[in-house]
Amino acid sequence: MTTKFTTNGVNVNGTSLQGYITCSYDTLVEVFGEPTGNGDGYKVQAEWMGKSGNTVFTIYDWKEEQDIYDVTEWHIGGTGHNAVEVVHNIVQEKLGDTAKYAVRFDQLRWF
Repeated sequence: MTTKFTTNGVNVNGTSLQGYITCSYDTLVEVFGEPTGNGDGYKVQAEWMGKSGNTVFTIYDWKEEQDIYDVTEWHIGGTGHNAVEVVHNIVQEKLGDTAKYAVRFDQLRWF
């Protein structure tokens, strides 16, 4: 099953940190295309925004001081806890087996 998603006209209001993805900038571009947002020039340099079904997700660097092409720790935001799972599915479907070597996911634990 393919996880369909769009990056057009996504409203990211109300999203919050849900987890993390560890991978290169180039890997994110390969999977999601060029960033859909350029950030605010202070806390965020690059951001991808998308929606799959009812799940809105964002992927962004947070207060990284290094060049954007050297960032490997990215935040996953979303409107719900399943944002990390949606991003994981999209990456896995795009990269296949190479994803397990190039990408690591961490989900926040909610108690």
